[in-house]
Formats: sequence, C-alpha cells, structure tokens
Amino acid sequence: MQPSRLAPWLVLAGLIGACARAPSPDVAPLPNTTPPPGYTHVALRVSTLEAPPTGQVGQPVTVTAMVVLPDGCVQHDATATLVDDAAARVIVSSRGVEQQEGICTQILTFMPVQVSFTPRRTGTYTITAPEGGVSTAIEIR
Repeated sequence: MQPSRLAPWLVLAGLIGACARAPSPDVAPLPNTTPPPGYTHVALRVSTLEAPPTGQVGQPVTVTAMVVLPDGCVQHDATATLVDDAAARVIVSSRGVEQQEGICTQILTFMPVQVSFTPRRTGTYTITAPEGGVSTAIEIR
C-alpha cells in the first residue's frame, strides 16, 4: 500500500483507539483502590437488581445487586453512583479482585451486594447495571 493511502487508515485507527479508552458515561466510577499483592481487578456481571418500589427524597435507598463471581479466586466490590440527578439515573457497577496465582474452584457463585444512593428529587429513578444489562425503577416521593 502506498504511504498516501495508508495515512487515513492510521488516523482512523488512532481515533478508534482513543474512543475505546474513553470512560463510558454509563459506568459508575469505582473507588480507586490498589488491589492487594497477587491480585488484579476484574469486571463482574450483575445478574439482577432489587429495589423497594418507593422511597423518600433525601433518604438513602438500598439496592441489592446480585453479583456473579466467576470462580473461587474472585472477591467483590460494588458501588451505586447517582450519575444524573436531573434525569434520575443511578448506575450500579461491580468490580472484583482476582487472585493471579494458585488453584481456584470453578464454581459460579451469586453474591448479593447492597449499595445505596440518596435521591434528591421526586419522580421515577431508573437504576441500571451496564455490566449485566439489567435495570429496575423506584418511585421517589
């Protein structure tokens, strides 16, 4: 391929790479922690979300996320982030730490994890977990 024809493809590849690294607005920021020695961070899937049908403005709402642990070497962490109060969007993200060495059981485990957020206005709040593609709603009064 001639250099003049290669340049646009290189620019396009660079733009695609930059977009792939940009943080998604639909992923809640998890605490910036360093995993313990011998462990690494892994994304975890949320299989279900359970929330009460109603809540009160200014009062914490607890959501139970069923997190899928892929094997015996993964420990969990989860958070709920009020992404957009005006649009009443809450994102539940889940991350775990996985042991890098050793023997792990290959048993799929479902672990309930409770996360909370405090609504600041009335209306229907949508709670989603992008890692699992699940969502639920709660009416805030």
